[in-house]
Amino acid sequence: MKEIAIIFPNQLHRDSEVLEKKIPVYLIEEFLFFNQYNFHKQKIVFHRSSMKEYESYLINKSIKVFRGSENDVLKRVFSAANKFNVETIVSISGDCPMIDPEIIEQTIRVFKYNNADYVANSFYSSYPDGMDTQVFSYNALKKADGSTKCLEDREHVTRYIVNNPKKFLHFYLIAPPS
Repeated sequence: MKEIAIIFPNQLHRDSEVLEKKIPVYLIEEFLFFNQYNFHKQKIVFHRSSMKEYESYLINKSIKVFRGSENDVLKRVFSAANKFNVETIVSISGDCPMIDPEIIEQTIRVFKYNNADYVANSFYSSYPDGMDTQVFSYNALKKADGSTKCLEDREHVTRYIVNNPKKFLHFYLIAPPS
C-alpha cells in the first residue's frame, strides 16, 4: 500500500520521523482552522504564511507536497489521491489520535477481502470513542467527486458514499463483545 503523510496546521514540525521516510506530504489548511472560528486576521495570515514556509521547507528536502482546494474537502482528498496514485484511502479522524493500530489493520483487511468500496467501524456505535476509522477506494472517491455538488458532501469526504449504499459496496465493523 502506498503511503502519504497528512499534516495539519498544528503539526508543522521540522524534526519528524514522517519526514525522514521521504513519503509525499499532504498539507491540510483545514476549514476549521480558518473559517469556522472567528480568528484574528493577523493570526490567520501568520498561520497561512507558516504553511507556505513549511511547504518550501519540505520541497527543499525533496519531499513531494500537495495542498489542494481550501474550500472543497472532497475535491482536495480526491486530487491528492489522484496526484499520488493512491488506490486505497485510510481515514482517521483528527480527534482519534490514539486509535488502536489493530483496528485500522482489521478495517483494511475487511476492505481488501470483500473488494469493498467503503468500510467503517463507526456506523454502529460499538467501538469506544476515539477508535473511528474508514477505508475507501479511489474509484469510490472519484465517483463521489463527479456525482455530487451538495456542499455538505463536498465538506465531508465520505458522506456521499455513505448515503448511497446502492451505488457503493459497504461493510461495517462491529466491536466484539468485551
